Amino acid sequence: MRVNHYVMVFCLIFGILANIYVIVKLNIGTNLFEYLQKIQMSNIQRDTVPKCEIDADHLLNFIENRHFLELEEKEQRKIPKNHEKTLQTMLFAFPTAGLGNKLFEIISLLGIADTLQRTPVINATNSDYINVLSKSIQPIFPKLVEEFDLKIIPSFKYFHHIRPKIRELLAPSKLTAVRAEILLPTKYRNDFIICTHIRRGDFQYDGVHQPSDATFTRSATDFLVDYYKKSRRRVTVVVLGNDIHFAKAVFEAPSSTFGWWLSYLSKRKSQAYYRDITESKDGVLREMREDDFYPPEWIKLKTDQKTGKIRKIR
Repeated sequence: MRVNHYVMVFCLIFGILANIYVIVKLNIGTNLFEYLQKIQMSNIQRDTVPKCEIDADHLLNFIENRHFLELEEKEQRKIPKNHEKTLQTMLFAFPTAGLGNKLFEIISLLGIADTLQRTPVINATNSDYINVLSKSIQPIFPKLVEEFDLKIIPSFKYFHHIRPKIRELLAPSKLTAVRAEILLPTKYRNDFIICTHIRRGDFQYDGVHQPSDATFTRSATDFLVDYYKKSRRRVTVVVLGNDIHFAKAVFEAPSSTFGWWLSYLSKRKSQAYYRDITESKDGVLREMREDDFYPPEWIKLKTDQKTGKIRKIR
């Protein structure tokens, strides 16, 4: 009797497990069939109806990244690049030389640094440099001190390629510009102006330079006045110099760097003239190359040895 009881229990349990197995298999088969049907319908819809799907997250990331890239590009255009390498030198003209020689040192370094893609530097630990910058250059050319320097034989070739920038850097302060403007009386401001610069003073005694020569400067001025009177209604001569008693003899010491800068910074359409330095027997003649000192568009004036008249030489 006990054996029959165990057999019956076993058959009952086996039957229950068999039913569970059949039910599970049926459910799996039904779900798999429905899943396959959905895939088939999805393929049919994709093949027949074009669909445009946008990934919102990727789109927002793209727009945001592009926005920041544009801002970065704008900032790069605004902010000048800082070069890693620098360029500096001794400033030999700063202690005692005139403003013209100081400008040659600073502007030459600026032009060379621009060519070499370096940052021009002035040694701030040298008190002489700082005194000259703050007292002699900053008040007249406030923009120039923001840039920078180098002791080089004066030549326009170091910086001629950045001449527009130089004109901007050497623009005088508003107060200086107003003071300069009122020096010329109003009745002459519409005239054709010939600006001539004479240099006497220290050039008479330094044993190197030759001061402005009275005979040549007067003859050269008369020559230019006669030349421009043919095409201009009124011509006025403005004399700039450091010897008021010599002012009637109007022209310029040929190696004067101060006079050189007056010509270089003149109006864009103005014409610069200079004396043939070989006539003056200037002591710096053997130290300078004429084609390095005078830009090619400037016109040389020379005295005819036979007639004594002034003539132009290209």
